[in-house]
Amino acid sequence: MPQKSTQAYRVVVKFTDGESAEGILYTVQDSMIRVMPKSLVKANRIPTEGELLNFPVSGIMLLKIRKLNALKKGLWKGALAGAVSGALLGYVLYSPCQEPFCLDFGRSFSIYVGVINGSVGGTGIGILLGSSNEKFQIKGRQENYEALKAQLLPFALSSSPEAGSRERP
Repeated sequence: MPQKSTQAYRVVVKFTDGESAEGILYTVQDSMIRVMPKSLVKANRIPTEGELLNFPVSGIMLLKIRKLNALKKGLWKGALAGAVSGALLGYVLYSPCQEPFCLDFGRSFSIYVGVINGSVGGTGIGILLGSSNEKFQIKGRQENYEALKAQLLPFALSSSPEAGSRERP
């Protein structure tokens, strides 16, 4: 049974012919990578014989890798952090109206406005942080791949090459 890492990583494979493919980085081997199609991840299935895609190093131009669902998690964490900081700022910065003809909606309205503004800003920052990825330039050359292979191994879902596979369509 292949050993599984605790975190899945989404990989976008850019090929030397300009095409691209996306999935979960399953294994890193001597002359190819194996990618699990996203449909298996959505179905919460372990790949069987013939379901993995083989991408030979000679056809890979670039690999972009990031944690699976990092964008969603970044969005929610950013929104939550922004809402909390906005609420605190709304609470601290509120001052009652001193003028005779001004509208004072109270501290709770100030907190509410802080939550809304903080959530919007925090969401944007969370998306930016969650969308960052690591890039590996292979350029179809085995020597580039060999130099980067040790850095790619921790991103692989399985450390065993024994699962079935199929060639790139």
